[in-house]
Amino acid sequence: MVALLLVDGWHEVEPGSFYIDAYEYIHDDGSVSAGGIGVGFHAEDAERGEMAGPLSSVLAVRIVR
Repeated sequence: MVALLLVDGWHEVEPGSFYIDAYEYIHDDGSVSAGGIGVGFHAEDAERGEMAGPLSSVLAVRIVR
């Protein structure tokens, strides 16, 4: 996978940096928001740096074969 489509457009992804894991909103005091843990993603954007969010925010992926 070389890019993610999010609501603000395509994001080029650094090779090997995309992964899927647990996702949760954590407050400054360390408590977890109501709703608990969901499924999220993490990736390094080639131009903008680290990004993470709920997996449902990924609209499409670009794959080079």
